[in-house]
Amino acid sequence: MRGVPLTTILTQYKATFFVSAFSRYVAFKNDPSLATVAQLERRAADISLPFNTLSVFHNIKFWNADAHGREEISDLLDAVHIKPKRTDHRGRSVPPRFDTVIVNEDGNGQHSGVFGYRVAQVFLVFTLPNNVIASLFTGKAQHG
Repeated sequence: MRGVPLTTILTQYKATFFVSAFSRYVAFKNDPSLATVAQLERRAADISLPFNTLSVFHNIKFWNADAHGREEISDLLDAVHIKPKRTDHRGRSVPPRFDTVIVNEDGNGQHSGVFGYRVAQVFLVFTLPNNVIASLFTGKAQHG
């Protein structure tokens, strides 16, 4: 969906801390030398996000390779659903759906076992326009 307001993201997508979390992410990416949480929080507080809406995705499709690495087994198509509460065409309330995923957090997870993985619930998947990426991640993030 194009142009979902941040207020909708905070409430209907249950991404209550999106602005502060994303600001911390931007601050750390721009200055990985920030040594303490307090430094990171101060830098993040100075970042002004240059958007009021985001383009979001409600489905992500991906291919899963065989967990045991067997080449003769075909990959499986899978999907993650991210859908806020809505009303259907008959006016009935449809509850939200935010799928749970297993994340290979640092890229060190193996084909089997749990080391390197964590469980997460997906509330928001979004994209940023190139001009926003350029203004946030080239050391030119707007402060104040």
